[in-house]
This record gives sequence, structure tokens and C-alpha cells, in this order.
Amino acid sequence: ACAPVVLMLFGILLSSGDPTLAAATLSNPIGAFATELPSWFLLPFQISVLLTVIGGAVFNLYSSGMNLMALGVRVGRPTAILIDGVLMVLGGVYLVFIAPSFFAPVQSFVITIGVVTAAWSAVFITDLLLHRRRHGYQASALYTPRGVYRGFNPAGVVSLVAAIVIGLGLVTSQDPNLQQILGYLLTDSAKAGSVGASNIGVAVAFVVAAALYALLSTTVARPATASAPASTATEDAPSDP
Repeated sequence: ACAPVVLMLFGILLSSGDPTLAAATLSNPIGAFATELPSWFLLPFQISVLLTVIGGAVFNLYSSGMNLMALGVRVGRPTAILIDGVLMVLGGVYLVFIAPSFFAPVQSFVITIGVVTAAWSAVFITDLLLHRRRHGYQASALYTPRGVYRGFNPAGVVSLVAAIVIGLGLVTSQDPNLQQILGYLLTDSAKAGSVGASNIGVAVAFVVAAALYALLSTTVARPATASAPASTATEDAPSDP
């Protein structure tokens, strides 16, 4: 982990000291830094970039394919990877040929994922604190829809979707194409001001998901809970005198 941190700091220092380089990195970060390198270093630089991108793509395809299958999509592993691969190619085509800059869509992607992650984390933490504090989760039941937790948690799904919709409506993007589908809950003046720049939707998504799940899961849609494992129950039971 130390090498990427050092390289990132080096890149930040380079772009901070050269405004022209900083502007070039917005549209082509790899090519912009390549122009600053000596000619003999271009080949190993390109090889290292190529290997890094391929390695990252393989890892991302594997994990995203697993996520797609975990959502309940009834496809095999090769098909799931193929679907994610097509989406990855489409995203790359947009970045290279359609997007006016490299930084804006990448930032929008990170912010969008941040909204989703914040909402999911809030539901998970709230569920753990309210309903699983004593025994946690029964791991074996998480792998089958016929387990004690059933196929899905209605309160969790409703809270997650509602928080994501609200959160995405409160974040903005510098990409002219993506900004049309984000920030729909903000006025034009708010988008252009500090509220739009703060991307407060990430924090709002966390709060909304936690509050809504706490309300639903304790009233109209109580989640299924698992009893303590046999070993735990045995250990907690009082011994005979």
C-alpha cells in the first residue's frame, strides 16, 4: 500500500507545481504524466500502466460478477462476468470518446457509489444495533433464500432505495451529460452554490436510510432474526451445581 501512496503524492506535487499539467490531467491523466517522462522511460511506463489496468479489470470483473449473482440474478459466473465486461467497455467508451473530461465522470461515479454505500452501511449498522446486537448473524442462513432470513428484508430494501433516490437528488456532477440525471432535488442556484459543491447527498443518504430502517424494522416490517447458535447457548447456560 505504500507504493501507490508515494506515487499519488508525487503526482499531486507535480500537478500542483505545473498548472498546464494539472489542466491536462483532467482529460488524459496517463498521457499527461507520460509527456513529463524521459523518452527511454515511456516503454516501461506504458507496460506498467497496461498491467495495472488489466489486473484491476480482472479483479473488478470477478467481484462485480459475484455482486450481480448475489442480487439474485439467475445467471452463471461466465454470463455475469460478460455482462459486467460489457458495462465496463461502455463506461470506457464514454470516458474516452464522449465525456468532455476524464475527471468529471470519474468523480461522479465515485460520488454515486458513495451515496449507495452510505445508504447500505446505514441499514447494516442500524440492523446490527437494533436486532443483532446479542447474537449477530447466522452465517449459514445468509447463503440461501430458504434460510431464517428469507430472500430479502423488506424494510431494508425500502430504506435503501428511498435513501439512494434522495441522496442522488442532492449530489451534482461537473459532467454536462451526467448532471442532468443528478441533483434533481436541488434548485439551479443550489447546484451552482456551496450546497451543490458539498455533495451533501452522501451524508443525507446515510441519515435517511438509518432513520427509515429504524422506523420500519421496529413497526410494520420487523426483520427475521436467528436464535443463538447451539454452542453459544450451551456456553451461556448455567452449569449444574
